[in-house]
Amino acid sequence: MKNHLFIGLGGQGGKTIAELQKVIFSRNQDAEHLKNLGQNWDFLYIDSSRDVTEERRNWVHFGKNLSLKPSSFLYLKDGGESIDARSLSLQPDVAPWIGDVDKLQGFLEGSQGIQGANQRRRLGRLLYARNSERIKKAVCEDKIGPLLSAGNECVIHVFASLAGGTGSGCVVDLVSMIRTEFPNASATGGFPIFLYLFVTNRKFEEAQVGFFHENQAAAIRDLNALACGKFKPTLFGTGRNGSVFAGSEPFSQVMLSSHLTSRNQQLSLSQQHQIVAEAAFERIYSYASGNLDTTLQKSLTGEDLLATFAGEPIRNQLRSFRFGSVGMRRWEIPIDEVRELLARSLQVSCLNLLLYQNWSSSMGATEAKLQTGIPGFAETENLIMALISRESAAKAHVDQLGDKLNADLARFHTGKTKEGFKDLDLAGYEAELRQRYETHLDGRGVEEVFRTITAERHQRVERIKSGIHEIIQQAWTRSTNRLGLSYISDILLRVQEHVRKNAEGLNAEHSRNSPVRTRMD
Repeated sequence: MKNHLFIGLGGQGGKTIAELQKVIFSRNQDAEHLKNLGQNWDFLYIDSSRDVTEERRNWVHFGKNLSLKPSSFLYLKDGGESIDARSLSLQPDVAPWIGDVDKLQGFLEGSQGIQGANQRRRLGRLLYARNSERIKKAVCEDKIGPLLSAGNECVIHVFASLAGGTGSGCVVDLVSMIRTEFPNASATGGFPIFLYLFVTNRKFEEAQVGFFHENQAAAIRDLNALACGKFKPTLFGTGRNGSVFAGSEPFSQVMLSSHLTSRNQQLSLSQQHQIVAEAAFERIYSYASGNLDTTLQKSLTGEDLLATFAGEPIRNQLRSFRFGSVGMRRWEIPIDEVRELLARSLQVSCLNLLLYQNWSSSMGATEAKLQTGIPGFAETENLIMALISRESAAKAHVDQLGDKLNADLARFHTGKTKEGFKDLDLAGYEAELRQRYETHLDGRGVEEVFRTITAERHQRVERIKSGIHEIIQQAWTRSTNRLGLSYISDILLRVQEHVRKNAEGLNAEHSRNSPVRTRMD
């Protein structure tokens, strides 16, 4: 088994091919080992819809685009969306099974523009019949042909779902065509066919558009009858003239994948794609490396055929078991879990850096506050203190008022000081000073001045709040000397303490001046 062709039939088959590409990419060392052992492989995806190929996430793995080459995708509707059932019914390879042409044509006309075969097996088979020569050329000439240069043998692996129209409608005819072209079914030096088929689905209601379970039952029935020699499907293509399949061993194995495991665990369809793809690659790797279990190897190579008695006709040989299960157990890298763990670890590291700005060359961003040398701490504190100082009433008004009051008093006393306050009327002097204080200070009088200061208090507080917010935002987001968020509360507490001490200092100064004011009064 040196050469391998992996065929994805229908949407689920295409998704399994995509998962197989990811397996080979992830296990590149194992893939290289197989190459060194002389193993070769190629891919072909056959479908009546472009949905899977156009969905980029199906084919991207760790940033690597693993999409198939255009030559590895065969689109069954390249000849046009419409299918002329009446014209096809005249062909000798279609006439025996097409049934009521008018009924079929009516359905086809009502399903124009719908992607895929819409869960109609007969529609899937019509698509195969219309493209039989293209499929034969793609499989036998374009894919298997080049592989034979490395040895006249090839294993064909077919992935498909039996619930849809394309997979269930085409799988029997695909197998019949390949076995007719390559009659030797031997696993050693021949062309064995292995079918990997998806059946049932715990969420089948979401995919149900017509004949979900009916398709599966009919396809399994036909495959079983084909294997037993009880079903002779018509062969498609020019030159066949309605002849039927006459091969003796159409396929070597059918592996069915469902949503339930042997331990009654539920599996999603995407998980089944991954498991089947991994199992297909692992079987090849284990067999080529000589590590495959003896029982599984016999079922793979066909050595488990029951011995025939003397004189018994050698036809329709029976396997030692009709049904079995296949599984594997090996160590694997939990890629999804590791990816999530790395994402969470990166998130925690980023949050620690934003909070503490404490970087360790050995541990990265650590979850601990710096005690000294905190980046941006002193700078941010000084900016906030400067802002409060600028906006304080003492800075903005009191000093200026004091200067204006002193200047006004100087002007008032200019003449009186020259006369040495002779014959000074103290009562009149006090009344005159009070009048100037109450009406002339800053051109408005003391009451109006302090009323204005009081009215502006709210605006000053708002400017301080917005200013502090802007300072903190800039300190946290600047490119250098960035401040960690956890230190902001420490800065604000220090600023609060500084403001409180300033207020206490002003009150103390006021108390010291009280005796002087009392004596003056």
